[in-house]
Amino acid sequence: MEHRTWRHVLFVAVLSAAITVVFATSPALPLGYHAPALHVALETAAALVALVAAFLVFGRLQRALRLDDLLLASGLGVLALTDFFFRAVPAVTGNRLSTFVTSSAISGRLLGALLLGAAAFVPSRRLASRRQAARISASTIVALVAVAAGAGAAIEVWHPGTLVAISGAAGSGAHPDLHAQPGLLAAQLVAAALYALATVGFARRAVRRGDLFFHWLAVACVLSAFARLNYFLYPSAYTDWVYLGDAFGLGFFVALLVAALQEITSYWESATARAALEERQRIARDLHDGLAQEVAFISRNVALLDGRGGDGDLRRRLAAAAERATRESRQVISALSVASGEPLEALIARTARDAASRYRAEVALDLTRGVLLDPQRAEALLRITAEAVTNAARHSGATTVMVSLERTGGGLKLRVTDRGRGFDSAALATATAGSERFGLTSMSGRASAVGAVFHVTSRPRRGTVVEVVF
Repeated sequence: MEHRTWRHVLFVAVLSAAITVVFATSPALPLGYHAPALHVALETAAALVALVAAFLVFGRLQRALRLDDLLLASGLGVLALTDFFFRAVPAVTGNRLSTFVTSSAISGRLLGALLLGAAAFVPSRRLASRRQAARISASTIVALVAVAAGAGAAIEVWHPGTLVAISGAAGSGAHPDLHAQPGLLAAQLVAAALYALATVGFARRAVRRGDLFFHWLAVACVLSAFARLNYFLYPSAYTDWVYLGDAFGLGFFVALLVAALQEITSYWESATARAALEERQRIARDLHDGLAQEVAFISRNVALLDGRGGDGDLRRRLAAAAERATRESRQVISALSVASGEPLEALIARTARDAASRYRAEVALDLTRGVLLDPQRAEALLRITAEAVTNAARHSGATTVMVSLERTGGGLKLRVTDRGRGFDSAALATATAGSERFGLTSMSGRASAVGAVFHVTSRPRRGTVVEVVF
């Protein structure tokens, strides 16, 4: 995710810069087209997409209740209502070029960009309640749209007329010479800077959370930054001419639509995962209350066979089988009870500590943070960790077991190490029974099933190292 996000952002930025330079320096390329109807269509589509995106992010806010999502939903809401009231509606009524409408649109878009920039960097602090989040977000949107309208009214009084003057022959094939008020140009530069900062913030958040929604938001902000830069060079958004900036603006809303669709996909995947987790937890409870209790009872009472003339070898084999079944049922219960959103390093830490504590051993952890694995490989890794730590704590005689998880190039390596008595791995490989042999076979099989490489290194009195490489 990390390399892909930054690679996509850099590619879109370089491509946008190249297109801007080529169009600005090539006299043969027509920069503008007099197309009022196309402007109306673009602004209407932009308003609708922004409304859909704002609605979906508001749903995300209601689920997660995070401060950054509140600012993001508010920012998109301001952009959506600004484009609807000050671009789409005036475009349909034929009043889209008045100073009030133009100034209100500029102010609203600048305020929306400010909120998006803030959303990209604020901490993910949790809010108190859904009602509070909804009230704050709605109040912020209404207040800022009102501020934009007030700014538009003030500018109309201060500067009546149009903010963009056109001198040039419309329809001549050459692009017109556009002149805009300095305040409008300054607003475009400020908005471009805000979207550039938002790009960095959303890209970092996409990498940290592995969230494709933020990935596409970062791409959208790159396109919007170049749209504002092009509006600074050729302020066509406030004329009847369609310029390169309008194409970048359309790209921003297309990327925003992709982000919205990704949010819908994420929602249904999350709902499916929650349903699966509830079923897994139900099965885990059934195992714990049924099978695990019965096996534990057998394990506690199998020693009575010795006092009643039982076969000693049979007792030992029954005890070993009961112990393996108990350990396996505990691992299954632990794996089934895992919440899908919990970080992998936290799951490994808890699994290792639980396994070691049963034999009064300590665990030393060195785990890389932010590692992402699909559910099948994550479960296999947890089961192998539990088995390897259990074997080390039970058989090695070491008081501390070391567990590390590290990235290796494009892969991942789990290592469980002890400095205990060790064993002859060659001799154990030829054994046909025993919990050690069973544990190695189980771990090797789990690793192989998910395409990982399993390796054990051990020598008598030199300790043991178990490695799994993905």
